[in-house]
Amino acid sequence: MRMTDTVQVIGVKLTGAAFDVYDQMPIEDQSNPEKVTERLLADCAPDPFMAFQEFKVRRLRDGETPDAFLAALRRLAQLAGGVSDTALASAFVAGLPEQTQESMRAGARMESSR
Repeated sequence: MRMTDTVQVIGVKLTGAAFDVYDQMPIEDQSNPEKVTERLLADCAPDPFMAFQEFKVRRLRDGETPDAFLAALRRLAQLAGGVSDTALASAFVAGLPEQTQESMRAGARMESSR
């Protein structure tokens, strides 16, 4: 996708508060993806404490792939100021369906007993 294509679809793809922020930006800033990104992050990204709270309770959503779930956890961890790989892995497993969690824990126990 070319930069001009990206600029043209930004306003169409945004909804809710993100669109309101974009819509209130000067026209010249709306055509600059870096300025749009900077403004949206400043106005819409959770503060570190809220990001960490969301990180702690985040669960795999219906229809969400595990890869997308992990990416969301990584983003929240980054917004919260960072977490260890162990904490990220634990949050990932804790956010999976119970049956999947049990299978992963059993596999980890077998691996550690070797």
